[in-house]
Amino acid sequence: FPVGPNIITDRYTYVPYIGVFFIIGSGFAYIQDNFTKERKALTTLVAVFVIGLFSYVSYQRCHVWKNSETLWTDVISKYPNTSEGYLNRGQYFTDNDQFNKAMADYNTTLQLNPKTTLAYINRGNVYGRQGMFEQALSDYTRAIALDPGASKVYLNRGNVYGMQGKIDSSIIDYTRAISLERNYLDAYINRAISHSKKRDFNNAVKDFNKALEINPNSLKVYSMRAYSYLDNGNYDFAIADYTKLIQAS
Repeated sequence: FPVGPNIITDRYTYVPYIGVFFIIGSGFAYIQDNFTKERKALTTLVAVFVIGLFSYVSYQRCHVWKNSETLWTDVISKYPNTSEGYLNRGQYFTDNDQFNKAMADYNTTLQLNPKTTLAYINRGNVYGRQGMFEQALSDYTRAIALDPGASKVYLNRGNVYGMQGKIDSSIIDYTRAISLERNYLDAYINRAISHSKKRDFNNAVKDFNKALEINPNSLKVYSMRAYSYLDNGNYDFAIADYTKLIQAS
């Protein structure tokens, strides 16, 4: 039965099934204690058959669960007009760099449900990885229109702006992401990088410092902060960060 956007959520029946199996077990025990030998044998034979049948069906399902592609392809074959199957299979294709297949599934998802925010985000990610930045920006902007509180989308769009050299726009999006998620580590790091590209090293260092408050063990941040110190002529601070990196290695 459906729960939220999920097509079937049979896991929620596992606990209630305890009562069902208790009743079945109690019935089987009653038959074994009170029925004739012939009826006991027949009951046992039926039980063995049912267990064997369900064991076979369960084994066959293992082929469907081989990976996410086979699982969601099976879902699509049974529910071709439901967007969830295409969306999730598209994510599998994206994770495995099969971008053409992923794009086809995201397009189908949006045909079935044009308000699927995650489909716009994921398709935007595919466009971005293929260097199709304008298309990526368009999809991220649509996703933001559907869900203005999605901090990840602002981060992704900021990344694309950064790759296009639109540094001011990237800073605006990173700042928005941080306003939505106060301890957004990647947003602080990427905004610091954008500040560095503008040679605004003071603000870059502030963001790197904040990133280290969130994750004091990030050697990547120490390395980038050292570079900012170096470019800004703060050699003692740069040496301190490089020393920490050497000690950590």
